[in-house]
Parts: sequence; structure tokens; C-alpha cells
Amino acid sequence: MRRALFFLLVLGFVSQVNAQVIFYVETPPPLVGNYEMTWADPGGGWGTPDLNNPANSVLDTLVFADDGTTGDSLACNALINGAQVSGQIAVLYRGTCEFGVKALNAQNAGAVAVVIINNIPGAPIAMGAGAQGANVTIPVVMITQADGALLKNQINAGNVTAFIGSKLGFYPNDIGLWPRDYILAPATSNPHRTSENSSEFSAVVGAWVFNYGQNTQTNVRLNGNITYMGGSVYANSSTPVTILPGDSLWVQLPTFSMATYNAGLYKFTYTTTCDSVDDFPADNKRRADFTISDTMFSYAAIDTNTLMTITNASYRPGGSTGEFEACINFRDSLANRLAVDGLYFSATTATTDSLDGIYVETILYEWNDVFVDVLDAGIALDNLNPVVYGGYTYASDLQNQIVYAPFSSPYILNNNQRYLFCVKSFEAFIYLGFGTSTDYDEHLNQYLQPISPISDNGTWYWAGFGTDVVPSIGVKMFDQNWLGEEPVTTISGGAPAYPNPATNMVYIPLNDITGTLEIAIYDMNGKMLKSEVREITTPGALPVNIEGVSNGQYIIKLISPAGQTQSFKILINR
Repeated sequence: MRRALFFLLVLGFVSQVNAQVIFYVETPPPLVGNYEMTWADPGGGWGTPDLNNPANSVLDTLVFADDGTTGDSLACNALINGAQVSGQIAVLYRGTCEFGVKALNAQNAGAVAVVIINNIPGAPIAMGAGAQGANVTIPVVMITQADGALLKNQINAGNVTAFIGSKLGFYPNDIGLWPRDYILAPATSNPHRTSENSSEFSAVVGAWVFNYGQNTQTNVRLNGNITYMGGSVYANSSTPVTILPGDSLWVQLPTFSMATYNAGLYKFTYTTTCDSVDDFPADNKRRADFTISDTMFSYAAIDTNTLMTITNASYRPGGSTGEFEACINFRDSLANRLAVDGLYFSATTATTDSLDGIYVETILYEWNDVFVDVLDAGIALDNLNPVVYGGYTYASDLQNQIVYAPFSSPYILNNNQRYLFCVKSFEAFIYLGFGTSTDYDEHLNQYLQPISPISDNGTWYWAGFGTDVVPSIGVKMFDQNWLGEEPVTTISGGAPAYPNPATNMVYIPLNDITGTLEIAIYDMNGKMLKSEVREITTPGALPVNIEGVSNGQYIIKLISPAGQTQSFKILINR
């Protein structure tokens, strides 16, 4: 969605211009953050202000425009809700008429800025001014279809405020952290079997701290905090420093490590503080959560409730009409402790197409090209050896939903072997799921290893779409000693229950299964602890409430009216 193919050819490191124009949601808290956007740059027929100048920035509430037509407003006609739009940021959809016409109709209704939501999957595009763009004197930006869908309900509720522009020098006192400028853990989901103690797993901690404001800031600190199961396992603060306006400082904190690691979610937070009261505190805190997992490896952001990967965008290379592979890189000196069974992923289509009947292939490659790191001139993807295949055929239109594709058989990994776990689509209208909540720029600078290569019709790019766009691929990994104990697939398509270990809720991906199911929980002696009959009307993940069940190992069994069964071994650890 974000990058045209030419971007993929950039194989070096690109420094961040932190004065760049942003679309930043300030409220409500669950949606806070920067969103991908393009903007109507003055020139080329537009009369819009230069958003590189902080004086032209806008901070207001988002309100959907209404031009009197049914469905999502295109604002191709004069707005009929001027009283609601006046003094606010008007939101409307791409389609039918010129961008300049849409923006002018919003401006005439009193809007202070315009947000246009793309009407197809893919990156926000450059917006032509058309016949009326020269008359538009307010900021105009475009965001992705996926982000528009994410924000829609809260916009309707009147809860979304956003900043559009450059905040460099906009506020008197403003320190902060930029999303690409702090180090993440080695991965968002790390295999427990190769992360059991400090010699096997550690995480470098550090970030660039920026003074975006007009004033010099004193006693600036970077704080790193990690909690596990509600208890602190890491807390460090940097020595206080002074940072001049428009300047920045790299701050390194002690490396995080523990004598032993338990599986589960580690909540990792960076914060900045200084003597002044910050006028823009929204970027003073950044999350870098990760898991130690018995069942999954991933780079995409992890849902803190389900511990599964988050998909918040869908991509394929610009202009691509052939096969598209999205991959994630893995190598570990203790990899032979692990077996892999399959991949989690998601996909979506262009507006009028369905996933029903579409086949997506999964592949595990040995990446046998010899290179040290991404600075090595010999880095290449010329020697890929496929060792196991899998695939998934959609039986219904599961747009943007995580599904599971088992490999033809489990595969035991080898120590120090570099691997690629890949999802491959064959149709030009298929967009694979990606996450944009993590940015591996500083991670790449620190560890110097590829994250997520892609292939466009057989041509490989080790840098993929960039450090801020990673495939929402989860690799089902488990202790290879468990081979032979995996459940037999008769109901849900082979997808394991998650999270595992669990606390209060377990989810079982049913994919396209609907109908009546009995769900029973047994202890390891075969005693039934809970049982219920559930009518499944919507395909997806089946939630199973395990509150009140003590810590320990259990079996969850699904039973269909036809007598089909499937069992899942889970560990409850609160």
C-alpha cells in the first residue's frame, strides 16, 4: 500500500527528516499515532499552504462531510452539514470527481483542512489539483483505505482529533521520540526454546531524543521500562542532558537481559521527560512490546490480548501484475531445538474482488547466499532452496483475517542456517497483510540483519518495502521434542489455539467453520472441568473463557454434531 516499486531499489540507510509533514491522531488513546499520508503540495495547480512551515499546521476534530448523497460522502456536491464541518477537519472519500472539487466544497463549508480516504487498497496517491485546486487554500491530505476504516467509527462518534503539518518549532516546549528512532527487541515474538536465559536472548535499549520545540530543554532523560505479568523486570533512566531547539541526542541504556525467561508478553515502554511541561506530550511515550512464545516467531506488532500478529495494512509492489512473495528472515545458533509447522498470514483484495476460492502458497526457504550483514556488498537472494511448502485455499471471503496454512509436514531447523518464511500470491488483485505499527530502522542499524525481503515476479529485494512495513507473518514454532504430540486436524484446519501460555481467554481459529460445536476443558488426568455448546455463526477465531481455571496444563476439545473432534494442549500461566 505504501511503496511504489522504485522505493524497493533503495538498499541503503535513509536518515529521517524529523520536520516532515505528518498526519497524527491525538485522540482517542487507542488510535493515537502517525498515519501514512500524502498531501497536496502547493504548486502543480494547488493553492494549498506549504505544510513544511509549522505556521500552516492544523489541529482539530475530524468530521465526515455530507454532500446529500447516499453512502460514504464523496463531497462532489456542496455540503449539507456545513454547521458540523465549519471550523473542523472535513473527512471524505476518493472517487467520482476531482480532488480539487472535493476540497473546495469542504472549504466552502468552512472546513479548516481536508482528509481524503483512499477508496482502494494501496498507498495514498499524489493528488492532482484539477480545475479547482488553485482555489483551495486549506491543507488537503490523503490516508489509506485501511486507516480510514480504522478511524471511521470514532470519527462518527466525534472522538478523533488530529494534527496535520510539521510540528518542528510549532510548540514552545516539545521533546519526543520518533517511531523509527528507537530500538525494538530482536523480534516482536521470539521463540522461547531459543530464548530461555541471558546467554540466549537479550535486547539492546536506546533511542534518539528530539527537541522539536522553540525552547532549550534541560534535564532531558530517556527512560526504559519493561514489565512481565504486571511486575517490573527492567527500569533504567539516562543521565540528564540539555538539548537545544531543533537538535537531537542518541541515548543508550543498559541492555535488557534476564537469568531466565518465562513465556508471555513483555510490555516495553520508552518515555522522555524534562524540566518543562511538554506542549505536545503525545510523542513522549513509545511502546515496543514483545513476547517470548512457545508457539510463534514474528516481526509484526503483536495484539497484547491474543498475542497474534496485527494486520493494519495490505500491500503489493506498485504496478506489479505477477507473483508476489512477502517473507521474514530467521537465523539462530540454537535453531535445531525448533520445529516449524506452518504460517499465519492475512490477505485482502481490490474493492470488487473476493478471496473465496483463492489459493495462497507458503514456502520455507534456506537462504544460502553467503554474506555477513546488510553492509556486505555480497548481500543477495540468488541462492534460495525451498525445503517445505504449504498453502491455504480460501473457502470464504475472509478479508484481512489471520488464517493458518500448515506446511506439508513439520520441519526441524538447523543451527545458524538463514531461513526465509514466505507467503506467495499469484493474482494481481491480492494484497498481503502487513503491519505498520513497528519501525525497524534503528533495529537494522543495531543488528544489521535483513528483516522482510520481498519478491516481485521473481525479482528479489532484501530491504522489502522499508523498515516501517513488515509482513504480518507469524511462524508456528515449537520445541522439536514435541513432534508427534501435535493435534490431528479434523475441524479447524490445523491452526493452534492461542495465546499459549494463556491467562483468561484462549482463541481457536476456525477459519470458515460455522455451526454447532461443543467446547470442553479437561485436566491432564482426563477430568472434565468445563463444557458448553456454542452455535458458531461467524467464521473466525472462537473465544474460550478460561477464567476460574487454575494454572497448569489442560486439554481443550472441540466436538462437532457429526462426532469430529480436535484437541488442543494449552498452558495457563497467570
